[in-house]
Amino acid sequence: MSDVHSKLPEAELLAGALEPMAMLDERGRVLAWNPAAESTFGYSQAEALCQALSDLTAIPLPAEQLAELAVAAGSVRQVEGRARDGRSLVLELSLRPYRKDDLTLYLACLRDRTPLHQAQQQVQALQAETERLAAQRTTLEASLRESAYLAALTGALERYEDLQPLAGEVVRRLRPLVGADWMAVLLGSLKEGFSPIAFDGQAPQLLRFLTEQPLALGLDDSLPLELAHSQPRFVDDYRSLAITHPACLQSGVASVAWVPFGTPEQEFGLLGAFRLQSPRPWRLEEQGLLEVTADALSISAQRVTRARQLREAAQYSEVLLQISRLAETTLEVEEAAAKVIRTIANVADVDWIGLAVVRGNSVGLRKVWDSPMSIPTADMHKEVSPVWEAIEAGNPVYIDDYPSYPRAMAALLEVGVQSVAIIPLTLGERGMAIFAAKFGSDRPWTHKDRSLFEAAARSVRTAQEHRDYLRAVEAAAFTDALTGLGNRRAFDRDLDASLNSAQRHGYPVSLLMLDLDGLKQVNDTQGHERGDALLREFARALVATLRREDRVYRLGGDEYAAILEHTPSGESTFSAIRSRVAQAIAELRGNGFPQADVSAGLAAFPQEAGDAQSLVRLADERMYEEKAIHRARRAHPNS
Repeated sequence: MSDVHSKLPEAELLAGALEPMAMLDERGRVLAWNPAAESTFGYSQAEALCQALSDLTAIPLPAEQLAELAVAAGSVRQVEGRARDGRSLVLELSLRPYRKDDLTLYLACLRDRTPLHQAQQQVQALQAETERLAAQRTTLEASLRESAYLAALTGALERYEDLQPLAGEVVRRLRPLVGADWMAVLLGSLKEGFSPIAFDGQAPQLLRFLTEQPLALGLDDSLPLELAHSQPRFVDDYRSLAITHPACLQSGVASVAWVPFGTPEQEFGLLGAFRLQSPRPWRLEEQGLLEVTADALSISAQRVTRARQLREAAQYSEVLLQISRLAETTLEVEEAAAKVIRTIANVADVDWIGLAVVRGNSVGLRKVWDSPMSIPTADMHKEVSPVWEAIEAGNPVYIDDYPSYPRAMAALLEVGVQSVAIIPLTLGERGMAIFAAKFGSDRPWTHKDRSLFEAAARSVRTAQEHRDYLRAVEAAAFTDALTGLGNRRAFDRDLDASLNSAQRHGYPVSLLMLDLDGLKQVNDTQGHERGDALLREFARALVATLRREDRVYRLGGDEYAAILEHTPSGESTFSAIRSRVAQAIAELRGNGFPQADVSAGLAAFPQEAGDAQSLVRLADERMYEEKAIHRARRAHPNS
């Protein structure tokens, strides 16, 4: 094998190739191994010679399949490999046959596509994040449309003096929002039957069945009980009901929603929504809209409660709008939660509402709003608190009868707490939740209460994600990706801020400009990956040797800078700074970069320069003067 290698003048050509390459014999063993392959896989040529390429790179390359894999025109395929240090690599492998005298050899090119693969994965992750945010935006826009509808409904209640024109506007506006093909509002009684007063949609043939036999459209024998208790009925699949009407099936009725509402003189009202052809579940948001609409119809019909109901609907609509807007706030999560709690407290049926925060093994309560009643806010052990139950499960917990709750706290019972609601905002050991309480008896949490709480929680969580995303984007814009230091944009921003502060408070600032010597030589002789390692190692060494409060930046290429506050001008100060820089270079040389060196320039504000531009120019001039001295010293080492 070594004799064959010594007779391969092609090995010299391989050595000049920029991509990792190897010459293989007919058994897949290495005859030649270029420097790029040494850098990529971590094996020297001496170590690689006579070794199977599959053993060195973890690329499945059976010797008996070499001829089959290496077609005459060459083939390129993506494979996974591994470097000597265990790093996983994504490689582009091309294998070509090569005739040398009476031998069949193979030329393998192993182009490293790992950075490209990682970049593609990052792009895919960013695309997924963009899609997720777009979905959130769609949800938010839907919430705003629903809120706008509620606001319009409130306005309609003010305009109309009787129920029929209001019902006509309701079904026209509400039908597309809840995804119904046909909607109707009926009035009547169980004894005399029901008659439609308004309808909208493309299925007028349903009208006869509505007036003659409303039970057939999703209301079974429990109708009197349901109406008596004002319970809505949401039928996701009408065809699955035990009692159906053949004509309704022929008309294509697929899903039905009935929401009853009270009217004067012991009559009942029914708000009905119908979907044709394909059954689809009624979402909670759609159920909420139908129920709110039925409430509004009831308000219009029952004049004695009109003023109160109108006020509540207006407040509820406004709160939903405010909650939706809070989703784009950049406040910290606790501050955003407190703001949304104060917003919903005006319309929610609560006596006390605040934040529950997990701290280690305890849960503490922080009051945000309360009526004249109050509850103790002393910490409680998380294992006996329903707060931890809700946060751990990530789901709201509603307790309508708190005194019967197995782990009820004596301190809460003593002040008369009857109902408790916990809605998680953030999860984990530092979780946070909305905590609401009611006093007195027979005050369960209504669907409206729950919808409002959960809309508030979604808004807070969306605001947190929005704030975190903006912070991540901002951090990326001011960070050098290779070293993790601030970039030139961050440097310009921080230098202006530092000099402004120094001028206001009367303290000196020194600017250190640095140019790392030897990067090109490392790139040319050892590869750009090694050059990147030099840049990262110098950044780390510089941060470690300067003071903790000093800020270090990579401006681009091999240029670095450091802002040193509270450092007066003077030879002793500059000498101490240079000593620290020399220490960083010594550490760099000791870590595998013996030729590394740096040129540095120092300038002081305000003693030597009165603004940022002058300060940078002076420090740069001194750095280039030192760089010229270094260049002359290298050119004439014995002078």
